[in-house]
Amino acid sequence: MEQHGFEEIFIYPKSLYARADIRMSLDLMNISKFMKRILNIKIAEQDEAIIVTQILTASFFEVKEVYTTKAYDATVISSEQIANRMKNGFVWLAFFNDEAVGTISGKIIGETFYIQGMAVLPQRRGKKIAYSLLKVVEKFAYENNCMDLLLNTTPYLNRAIRLYDKFGFKIINEPPYELYGTPLFNMKKTLVYV
Repeated sequence: MEQHGFEEIFIYPKSLYARADIRMSLDLMNISKFMKRILNIKIAEQDEAIIVTQILTASFFEVKEVYTTKAYDATVISSEQIANRMKNGFVWLAFFNDEAVGTISGKIIGETFYIQGMAVLPQRRGKKIAYSLLKVVEKFAYENNCMDLLLNTTPYLNRAIRLYDKFGFKIINEPPYELYGTPLFNMKKTLVYV
């Protein structure tokens, strides 16, 4: 639904009381031509856990060789593990033209929203999908009075690291420094309330 140079992005948040549509508009000047239609981002349902696993598998396949087997298996988790993550946290799916194209998940730990498992299909990268997923998580973190966003990543994910940096994340010198032998570093974004 276009409205004077804006596209609607529909976000379906998880709520203790009710599920309601929250609409977020993004200026089209900052969105590629790919985004001329609606990008839907919603909380994933239990029966969509397999879709999340498929996106993770496709996304991390190209870097599989630089991960140890255990680290890869801890990153590209099964649909059963995704379903468990849904019970203990939050998992979102991004759809474009009814195609699942990206995912992000995480949980609130104290006053921090810890981001886990962000991925976008390789053929859909460079289209602001990952940025949109981060915006949804950031908005959710603000709504839940979190003080910061935290994630860990490997040094091999250069595109993701550049995105995190542009989004305001800074590298912090805190553990964990590795995941089953694969190097990691942490990035944090402090949320500013006005």
